[in-house]
Amino acid sequence: MYGKADMNTFPDFKFEDPKFEVLDKPQS
Repeated sequence: MYGKADMNTFPDFKFEDPKFEVLDKPQS
């Protein structure tokens, strides 16, 4: 579900955290 880039950006974030889902969608 989450790419390695997301893990590197949010290493302290928990994958089960609902907020992570929002951060997983970057606005480029």
